[in-house]
Amino acid sequence: MIRAAGLALLVTFAASPALAQSELAQAESAYLEVDFEGSHPPDELVRIYQLLGTASSLMGEEDAARDYFVRMLGIDPNAQLDESVPPRARNPYLEARGIWAARQGRLAI
Repeated sequence: MIRAAGLALLVTFAASPALAQSELAQAESAYLEVDFEGSHPPDELVRIYQLLGTASSLMGEEDAARDYFVRMLGIDPNAQLDESVPPRARNPYLEARGIWAARQGRLAI
């Protein structure tokens, strides 16, 4: 059943290169229209990820919190949590520090 569906999809795209080209053109057009002026400097990104990570951790969303802290520490390896963050909410931050400690390099901006 899955093989038949995959084959039908392959035949559809093979029979319709114009459709694939159209989707590619739409994707490239959307990319070119992105407004990059709304981006934040690294110090603001560190604070944004810190706040998102802390909020996620306090809401019990530890996986999301760890991801935000990994991003924060990728930008600034010396970033710390506010002292006001309770100990129970610090585990994702500590896990993120461990993830970066196990890696050889840092992100480049």
